[in-house]
Amino acid sequence: MQDLLLKVKFRLNVDSIMMLLVLLFPVLSLSVRHWVSGIYSVLCVIAVFLLTREKNLDKRDKILIIFIFAYLIIFVVSGTINGWTPTSVHAIGAQLKFLLFIPFYIYLRNNYIPLEWFYYAIAVSGIVLGVQSLIDIYYLNRLQGWGIYGPIIFGDFSVLIASFLLVLLKYNKKILSKQEAFYATGMLMAVIATIISGSRNAWLALIVVFTLVFVFDFLRSRDPYKFVKFIALISTAILASILFTPDKILERKDRAFNEYRSYFQGEKVTKQNSVGFRLEQWKAAIYAFAKKPVIGHGPGNTGIAVNEVVEEGKADRVIYKDNARVNIVHVHNGYFEMLVSQGLIGLTVLLSFFVYLYWFFLTNWQVDGVLSSLGLVHITGFLIFFLTEIPFIHDNFISIYLLFLGVFYSELQKRSDERAPTPDVGSKVDGEV
Repeated sequence: MQDLLLKVKFRLNVDSIMMLLVLLFPVLSLSVRHWVSGIYSVLCVIAVFLLTREKNLDKRDKILIIFIFAYLIIFVVSGTINGWTPTSVHAIGAQLKFLLFIPFYIYLRNNYIPLEWFYYAIAVSGIVLGVQSLIDIYYLNRLQGWGIYGPIIFGDFSVLIASFLLVLLKYNKKILSKQEAFYATGMLMAVIATIISGSRNAWLALIVVFTLVFVFDFLRSRDPYKFVKFIALISTAILASILFTPDKILERKDRAFNEYRSYFQGEKVTKQNSVGFRLEQWKAAIYAFAKKPVIGHGPGNTGIAVNEVVEEGKADRVIYKDNARVNIVHVHNGYFEMLVSQGLIGLTVLLSFFVYLYWFFLTNWQVDGVLSSLGLVHITGFLIFFLTEIPFIHDNFISIYLLFLGVFYSELQKRSDERAPTPDVGSKVDGEV
């Protein structure tokens, strides 16, 4: 009896630690170094030791796991065929997070997640990001909102948090409540962080995701109150962002257009012309892909392949990287990166994974509108991030992608299980937060 009580106590303590870490994950994500990747790693390691517990997985859980395995198999096959270079070996570290996601997901699938508290944690994250961006600009005298790791991931993560909170506000039933005010404040601060980051890709993601959420909701509900509320929220966010954003950051928009035009007018590419530099990298990536279109040049070897293209005189010397054989060098586009490193097979697996996730969240809309919307926003955000960044070669980006995916996917699965025995009970579509 005493042994049984000790086991129960241990299980409760471990579960409490796991849930606490999940809730803490978004809070100081980009304000404390190693917060995101550290918490994710601890969660995964604990989950590995808990695999002996009962595993309640259905077909859709197994499909998710199969896609993770397929992604990793292509990585290994490409690396093996091309030979494991130092950069290929270096790339393994980040990809292990996909492998560790499997036990973590199994844990999430079979344990309770306090979603309302997780949503509050997301709101706190939005507030922290906004405050961090203002500190960066007005106290630390940085040119952009920076956080710990730089403006790109700072801006992208701020977009995700702002979009999640927009979804939560959309479904919130407690009108003019403290809860609604909390979500709105978090969203407003996250939008400010996005703008102040100066990341033009984050600006694009913010426009696209907010527009999709707004249009889709209006077409479905045609609720005039929601229309007015959304317009008020977005107008306030835009106004506040303009007031808090220095002119130098807003000037990045005009500079992007000028750099784009100068590149296509044939002016010499320089490192200062970031748009032209990236376009030249993409051109070189296409040439590199054509050499090994099926399985690519191997993970981590994109920089080496691009250097070969430069040496052949097919791309400007400005994009040549001397350290490409010892450090991972990318081409600022996740889709081109996959084509060069793992070929058409790798890109097909990646896009198929995203398509499946879209299908899953869309077809489960009737189960829980909140979780479905959060999942769709999450996937859409990363599809946009892939346009100018390589999320899946960075520990922090991977941790963010997999943790939120795991929570949204597993919780939607649980609600689907709850509805399955009694499909005719009730007709509620939207979840309540």
